[in-house]
Amino acid sequence: MSLSISKKQLSGLLQDFYLLTEMKIVVFDEQFNEILNYPDRHCELCKIVRENPERLACCNSSDQRAFEECKQSGNPVIYHCHAGLI
Repeated sequence: MSLSISKKQLSGLLQDFYLLTEMKIVVFDEQFNEILNYPDRHCELCKIVRENPERLACCNSSDQRAFEECKQSGNPVIYHCHAGLI
């Protein structure tokens, strides 16, 4: 089954999701390139954590593990990062 949705429609869906959950959502393609996100910024904790190069490496590692999990399972992944955030 294939799903066809425009970026404008998907952007609206991401905004609605955020309004309901207050959780940022990011959509990536098969090569793990970011397609869309909402909101367009990191939360305050993430901004502070990412200022430290060692912690930023942990962020990137968490993301990579989630990408690999998604790729292997073929399903969307909602994960907890190294800092315990969703």
